[in-house]
Amino acid sequence: MCIRDRHSTWDDVRRLRHGRDRHLGEPPLGGQQVSKTAELLNGAAELFPDEVVTEAHVRHLNLPGGAGRFALITLDNGHDHKKPSTFGPQSLARLDAAIDQVEREAADGEIVGVGVTGKPFVFAVGADLKGVEMLKEREQALAIGKGGHDVFSRLADLAVPTFAYYNGAAMGGGVEVGLHCNYRTASAALPAFSLPEVFLGLVPGWGGCTLLPNLIGAERAVSVRSLIHISEPTRTLSISYAVFCLKKKK
Repeated sequence: MCIRDRHSTWDDVRRLRHGRDRHLGEPPLGGQQVSKTAELLNGAAELFPDEVVTEAHVRHLNLPGGAGRFALITLDNGHDHKKPSTFGPQSLARLDAAIDQVEREAADGEIVGVGVTGKPFVFAVGADLKGVEMLKEREQALAIGKGGHDVFSRLADLAVPTFAYYNGAAMGGGVEVGLHCNYRTASAALPAFSLPEVFLGLVPGWGGCTLLPNLIGAERAVSVRSLIHISEPTRTLSISYAVFCLKKKK
C-alpha cells in the first residue's frame, strides 16, 4: 500500500530537472555538487578504517503492463540481520554512487522510478555510532553530517518518482533516508521504526527534525522517536502516520 497526497499528481514528481534536457543547455547531472560530496566522504572515510560497509546494489525490474523499468537500490552490509546495515562515510559513498547511476538512467529515460529497500529483516539503522569516538574535530563531524544530507537529498531531486520500502527495522538515518523519497511503504511486520538517537543526546540530523514534522506534524513526529517493542496497536497506528500520511513536501 502506498498513499500519496490527494492533491498531488505524477506530474508533481516527474517534472523537468537540471541535466534532464541537456539539449536546452542545462548543466549535466551530478557535476560539482556530487564531486564535492564524494571528496567530503573520502576524507571522512580515513577516520573509519574498520567501517562495516553497507553496499547499495542496483538492480532493474520490468514493471507489469509495459509500464517500464524500475531501479531498486538494496542496502546490504553482507551480514545477516544480527548485524544491521549502517551508514558510515564509505557506506554513504556507495549510496551516492548508486544514485549517480540511477540519476543518469532517469535522465536518459531508461527507468520510470527508483526504490530503496534493505536486506531481509533490516532496512537500515542509521549512522555507525562506533565511529563517534574517532571524531576529534568539529570539521570531521560536520563532514559526516553534511555528507549524509547531500546524499539523501539527491533522492528527492531525481527526475522520476522515488520510493522507500521499509521492509525491516528502520532507525535513525534508516528512517531519514526514506523521508527524502517521494513515497514510502512499510511491512506489516516492521519490528522497529524510530529515531532513538534522541535518547543519546543526539539530534536526528539527516532530516528527521524537519522532514518528519512537515509530513505528519510535530506531535506525531515526537512519538516516532521511541517506536520499539511497544504494543501492536500503538506501533501500527504511529508507523502508519509516519510512513503513509503524505508525499514528501518540496
